[in-house]
Amino acid sequence: MDTNKKVKILGIFGIIFFILTFLIPITLTMYTNVTDMDSDTEIMFSNLEALFSSFFLILAVVFIIIAVAMVFIDRKNKMKEGEITEKQFDEMKKNLEK
Repeated sequence: MDTNKKVKILGIFGIIFFILTFLIPITLTMYTNVTDMDSDTEIMFSNLEALFSSFFLILAVVFIIIAVAMVFIDRKNKMKEGEITEKQFDEMKKNLEK
């Protein structure tokens, strides 16, 4: 599997985890508002919301950082092999920073 496919897959998973960062806590909040429960259970659900939110946000950031790192490593390897020049690499880096 080439690097572009790996980067796309990692990026897609990063986006999915980023979306889940918001969807799961919203769903749990809606469930606690609709369901009649005692205060201990509500506290447990609010802790679950925070746990899921932070967990999926960390996963999303890690996947996206790995994908960006893979792009840079792939371009450095291509530059070493002579497929792209230093000037082209700098232009690509500037475009990514925008």
